[in-house]
Amino acid sequence: MKISVQPGTTPALAGSDRWWLVIAATTILAIAIAASVAGTNWILVVALLVLPILVLRPRELCLGVYAFLLPFDALTAVGPEGLTLTLIAGAAVAAILLGTALVKKDLHRPPRQAIWWALFVAWAAVTVLWALEWKPAISRLPTAVSLLSLYLVVLSTNISRKELRTISLFVVAGACPAAVYTIFQFYGGAGYHGTTRASLMAGGKAADPNYFAASLLLPLSLAVHGFLTPRSRLARLGWLVVAATLVFGILVTMSRGSLVAVAVMILFYMYTHQVSRRMTIPLVAIFVALAFVLPGAFFTRLQNAADDGGSGRTVIWEGGLVAFEHYALLGAGLNNFPYAYREHIGSAPLLEGKQSATPAHNSYLEIAVDTGVVGLALMLAAIVGQLRAASRCRKNVPDKIGGVIVAYEAACYAILVAAFFIGVMWDKWFWLAWMLLAVAVRTAQAEQRSETRTAVAEPATLRWYDWPVRSAPRARLP
Repeated sequence: MKISVQPGTTPALAGSDRWWLVIAATTILAIAIAASVAGTNWILVVALLVLPILVLRPRELCLGVYAFLLPFDALTAVGPEGLTLTLIAGAAVAAILLGTALVKKDLHRPPRQAIWWALFVAWAAVTVLWALEWKPAISRLPTAVSLLSLYLVVLSTNISRKELRTISLFVVAGACPAAVYTIFQFYGGAGYHGTTRASLMAGGKAADPNYFAASLLLPLSLAVHGFLTPRSRLARLGWLVVAATLVFGILVTMSRGSLVAVAVMILFYMYTHQVSRRMTIPLVAIFVALAFVLPGAFFTRLQNAADDGGSGRTVIWEGGLVAFEHYALLGAGLNNFPYAYREHIGSAPLLEGKQSATPAHNSYLEIAVDTGVVGLALMLAAIVGQLRAASRCRKNVPDKIGGVIVAYEAACYAILVAAFFIGVMWDKWFWLAWMLLAVAVRTAQAEQRSETRTAVAEPATLRWYDWPVRSAPRARLP
């Protein structure tokens, strides 16, 4: 009797060989860690300790660390202008995710909404050709392309719901120390550029309070969802403390736009019936209690919002609308709003009497002037398309599956509100929110399909008392 062995059926490494490989790798790693400790090279020690986790869980660890660093983005400049640690980390994340997907052969086609984002960035890149100022347009282009690339790579990999949960924990874990440190600085007397407003400051660098507060909206929404999710009282109390910390971190920045965004976030939770009246009471009580802890400058700033035109924003918006009339069709070029505003300053009010290059302080107006109605339409199509897809998925799946989508939806709506007061389109945390929303929708759809297939493949068995009872046929008399 002949036994034929077909080529290619034997694994490259047998079971025992794989175990010897693991033992050898562990021994080498232990020796390297011991040598690093002996040489007091603690950075290398941390890197070697993280390496095994990176090999075993590359997707959630890489994207999670990237999300962890985003609140500190303004403080992580490591080289030339615009080069930050998070930008380098984003490039590394994209390479690792793509390499992992190619090795595991689990690349997926991104959702249709990604096409609109790709068209929007492509059109923004084309506007560089006729930009008023070439240098700022070129300097913005690598950021736009890298953000789109990371977005497409993340949506092309098969991130599971468990991995999404881990990444979300990293998002919250990075925001908490940033908020705590900002609160500590605030009560230590450190103000942003000599004002009473707090922000994240270190090493002579400081994050803009409005942008820092907006970057905490996604972690805050995840913390609120953690509090609202049915679980033990201790776990709910922990999430409530985290949410209160993040809210207080937003309050000390005195960002009025972010306060409006937080209110919209809570309203969205109520609209989706995620917040009951019983749960609303502690949330509102925390907001009120934390607000009264703040100094009088906070309330003075709120009262002066109408008098100072939102710190001069209404004046800038009037000038921006004048610039938009001249560049409505094709735009003034990527990252060229300040120069379009300055070019037509004679037809609009001046901000503090200065004819300087001024940012738009409004994402929608900035995109309209930079890329024209074409770019604005593509951006809105991408946003509306993704929100509609999330809403449909949430309504068509059970609450236990679709409930997690609400956290990312609420964060995206809050960020869109904050975008009325600051320019967020090319910020990394803005794109992260839309990445995670798309991943949450896809994982919910995949889980729903899996449950449907399981229900079809394994029909429910009938117990003896569920069997249909048939009466015996009556005997016919001759």
